[in-house]
Amino acid sequence: KNLSRINIKKKRKLETKAYAKTKKERNGKRLMFQTHKKEKKKKKKRAARRLYIYNRIETKKSRNENKR
Repeated sequence: KNLSRINIKKKRKLETKAYAKTKKERNGKRLMFQTHKKEKKKKKKRAARRLYIYNRIETKKSRNENKR
């Protein structure tokens, strides 16, 4: 029973990680992963910018209210 479980784990690892048969495939997988990382970074930056702008507007509003 344990042996089969270990083998399944190994198989899954081989399928999921960048353990491709040829160097080309490996590079392709790595590239895909890198682009994925880049996309995530872009999304984070975009979100941060949006938050920054939103907070700036909010502080402006509160300042104006405090002046009155």
